[in-house]
Amino acid sequence: MTGLHILHFLFLCFWGGVVFAESAMELVARKRPEFVPAVARFHYWIDLCIEGPLLVAVLVTGGLLLRGRPMDGLLLAKIAAGLTAVAVNLYCVVIVVKRAGAAADPSHSIALGRQVILSAVVGVPFGLAALYLGALRAGWI
Repeated sequence: MTGLHILHFLFLCFWGGVVFAESAMELVARKRPEFVPAVARFHYWIDLCIEGPLLVAVLVTGGLLLRGRPMDGLLLAKIAAGLTAVAVNLYCVVIVVKRAGAAADPSHSIALGRQVILSAVVGVPFGLAALYLGALRAGWI
């Protein structure tokens, strides 16, 4: 395993931790509607300052790891699952930004919050599948 592999894995771990922390915040906001405005602001800033740069770092290090590498079925499945997780997360970022702009309308903000949670429900399994396939490919499993 090279330093680039380790860096890619660290970025993935940080990204996963951020996604799970944001999901926890969103679930709390579902139970406590008075927290929706604060969660919307926090999630917006987390996406802007932490998650966005982590997504870029994951994509860049992943792309660098693919240079000159032969593509087999397992690697293609891992890439497809990972890119699906990234795409769903990017969709979530768009929703989070929309929600930050709709802070004055609580009902619209709550509806957008449901879409944020749905994106986690859809995206996280793809991210976990990519992680599993990567671990399988690396011989960790």
